[in-house]
Amino acid sequence: MSGRGRPTRSLGKRKTKQTTLSQQSLASSLTRNLSQTDNSDSEDDVTHTLNATIDRAMKNISRELNAIKEDFNKAIADLRLSVDDLKRETKTLKEQCKNLTDRVRILEEDKTRHESLINKQERFSRRNNLRLVGVPTTEGEDCMAIAREILAEAGYPTAKWRGLIGMGE
Repeated sequence: MSGRGRPTRSLGKRKTKQTTLSQQSLASSLTRNLSQTDNSDSEDDVTHTLNATIDRAMKNISRELNAIKEDFNKAIADLRLSVDDLKRETKTLKEQCKNLTDRVRILEEDKTRHESLINKQERFSRRNNLRLVGVPTTEGEDCMAIAREILAEAGYPTAKWRGLIGMGE
């Protein structure tokens, strides 16, 4: 032992800085391993102990990283399946939407065609109608009698009335 400082091969107390949790756990395992060796160990033994501790720490880190990698791979696979399901569902919905759009278009065309046919049929049914304009109307009047009277005044013979006023007369 020299007059000042620490004795040779002494671990002694060193000034410590604030360390992180991982550094503390590594330091505690190193200290534990170093304190288990007696003072007669050589630097080779200390180096060997440090290497063994570092190897164990690296294996733990590697194991944890592999576990994280497996978790990520599983999560990515799950996400891919979800995306594939969503793509299939979207494709199905697009096809259904297209089919419904086509169906609505066809129905609108049919509606327009039917409206035109109804209008044509209505005009056809009214083609032989006689419209009397300027004749005052009263409640409970007999339209057929009024029409006969006006036609008689206009000089239409009674024989032609049958076609104009009704079939049964």
